[in-house]
Amino acid sequence: DLSAFVKLRDLNASYRNSRDETVTWYRPNDATYGLGVNGVMDFSKHYPRRTGDLVVAVTQIWSTHARQATARVGADWWLRVEVNGQEVFRSDRSIGGYGTGFRNEITLPLRAGWNDVVCTVAAGSAGHMLWFKLSDPGDVRVQQAITTPEAPPADLPSPETLREDTVEVPFCLYVEATIGDDPYLFIPW
Repeated sequence: DLSAFVKLRDLNASYRNSRDETVTWYRPNDATYGLGVNGVMDFSKHYPRRTGDLVVAVTQIWSTHARQATARVGADWWLRVEVNGQEVFRSDRSIGGYGTGFRNEITLPLRAGWNDVVCTVAAGSAGHMLWFKLSDPGDVRVQQAITTPEAPPADLPSPETLREDTVEVPFCLYVEATIGDDPYLFIPW
């Protein structure tokens, strides 16, 4: 249970887990070290993955006006999503459903201004991944911070230029090099 640690919004805070290991906040700085690409974060890049280990991902999301935003989420394997302290999704059969990729569509009640988003992900046997995409009518801004910024973003569009609120799930190809004899006589592009 990391709920007590999540409330310690200080980059210097530490916590002792049930294995007597020190847990601290970590700020990813690029795609290789956990910042993510196209809405996918692989937490096992930071440490050896152990089934059931938890990671808490926190970010701040700006919305110009209060709205019911649509998000597509998934995890390998357990996921809890909170917005402004309110749980909006839990990947169990009673609330949502298990699933990797962008399989689960959920609603995030965003208020006008900055919104605190917390995703708690427990590792499964195949990895420790988080998938998260949020609808963006043109005004969504993300601040990589564990505390809410005081000032609004500087580059906000005018309200009349906002688009329809839809989620675009990226199309990702999985590519693996053919090794050895290929029975299908694959010819590389």
